[in-house]
Amino acid sequence: MEAIVSIITELLRAGIPLAAKQVQLIRGAPERVQSLQDELQFIEKSLNQYDGAFVKDNKVNEWLTRIYRLALEAKDTIDTFKTEKHTQNQRTRVARLLYAWPHGTKLRKIALKVDMIKKKIEEIDGYRKKYCDDGQVVAKRKRNSEWLEKQRREVEEENVVGFGVAVEQVTNKLLTKVLKRDVVSIVGTTGSGKTTLAKRIYGSISNQFQHHAWVFVPSKYKMKDLLLVILSELMPIEEETSKLDDVKLGEKLRNFLQGKRYLIVMDGVEETQLWETLKKNKVFPNEKHGSRLLLTTRSKNVASLASSSGSRIHNIQPLDDEARWELLEKLVFKDEKCPQELVKLGKQIATKCAGLPLAIVSLSSLLARNKTYGNWLQIICKVTWYLNPQDSQPSFGILDLTYDTTIPEQLKKCLLYLGVFPSGFEIHARQIINLWVAEGLIEDTMRSKAEEIGRRYLEELNSLSLIEITRKRSDGGVRTFQIHEIWRIFCVFKSESIGFLQVHTEFGSHPFISGQWSWRLSIHYDLRLTLQCKHFSRLKVLDLGSTCVSKVHGV
Repeated sequence: MEAIVSIITELLRAGIPLAAKQVQLIRGAPERVQSLQDELQFIEKSLNQYDGAFVKDNKVNEWLTRIYRLALEAKDTIDTFKTEKHTQNQRTRVARLLYAWPHGTKLRKIALKVDMIKKKIEEIDGYRKKYCDDGQVVAKRKRNSEWLEKQRREVEEENVVGFGVAVEQVTNKLLTKVLKRDVVSIVGTTGSGKTTLAKRIYGSISNQFQHHAWVFVPSKYKMKDLLLVILSELMPIEEETSKLDDVKLGEKLRNFLQGKRYLIVMDGVEETQLWETLKKNKVFPNEKHGSRLLLTTRSKNVASLASSSGSRIHNIQPLDDEARWELLEKLVFKDEKCPQELVKLGKQIATKCAGLPLAIVSLSSLLARNKTYGNWLQIICKVTWYLNPQDSQPSFGILDLTYDTTIPEQLKKCLLYLGVFPSGFEIHARQIINLWVAEGLIEDTMRSKAEEIGRRYLEELNSLSLIEITRKRSDGGVRTFQIHEIWRIFCVFKSESIGFLQVHTEFGSHPFISGQWSWRLSIHYDLRLTLQCKHFSRLKVLDLGSTCVSKVHGV
């Protein structure tokens, strides 16, 4: 009897602390989850400094991949806790008692999962400190930004064809007989040839003005630097002038231009604030000497603010089929002619580029590497998959720069979500707004309903030349629209790299679909496929479209 009592006593002595620990885990689950949620917010904010900062850095890319996946795991755990808590709260008192044990078991598992994730966070942070030099982040980011800006200008400045009519139209806007100072804007999406068009016009008409200057506006600019560039093209810059602040420099520029006929080109004005500051400080005299300003921009808001009317804005149109092929042939074969057996394939590839010089320039280097029928046939089957960050670094580098510096934070995920739609799909405004709301990408606020915010977001995307409105409502709002093809491709790859969204097509992936790291999976197939669901634990949204599923494994 004493032996039995001794055994029971030992079991209780060992079991009570263990049980107490389990109870502590269960009771502490909400605090643990809240702590993880707070940490997740800091992780997401800290990741912004790395977004687009490295073009090729295996150590940092590996670290980013791990932290992105861990962030998805954390979000999944937080959602599991919220669901379990909501389910338990919805039960009656009796049901809560009946489900107390399984509920406690789930909370215990969640608490253990949180502890494991936090431990992983510490380990990954240790890897970063050990192998990724934080001191180089800013320097590398600066170098990459400079490289991307250079690539953007070089692509824009390619010998783009098909601008004959556009050159004439914009020139006519600039050389009217109106004596009052006028502002003409050229608007187009990334890589549409805005800079090329502006340079051709500037080269042909600048000698008709008493003074002229060209200034490129980088994505991150200082007003003082811009004013110094303009002044340096108009007059010799003395040491005293370079020491002046931007207000004094603005006065100096205004005083110099007063009473003169001038032409100033500002290439890459993407912020309304820049134009508002120049206008407020009256940097460019508004006199009746026939002076002109020419702006290039992706933002329709900038153009509307700067130009006096819609007639002073030129929207760049996509290249037609003939111009697309002419440009592609010129870039691939230089001064030679394309062999006859490649002409038909080449024209089909050019058509796939949706009239954007940026996409044509990007693909031309691939076509030039191997000018054979077999290689080009392979490329035409996989055009969208060749336009990716590895094979087309300048192209996606430029889009990354635009995404990182121009698109407001609240719009980024909404833009990426457009990648779920197939190429050339006409998207209904109401449908996408409902999807954004359902996904929690936009929510009601004190001032506006979610639907109003969604419509405002669409207008902003249109203003940034990221989408093209195909039909409007009777009140002028967006009814249907399309996303520019190269931006759709970017959205697909960007989304997959951060685990936000995964898109599969018959050319882009294996027919056995798994979505291990994505919350959202969209499948664009015209063929039958087999779904492999054993890795779908984190999947929240499965979009099959018109895809026919023949088998489902792992359910």
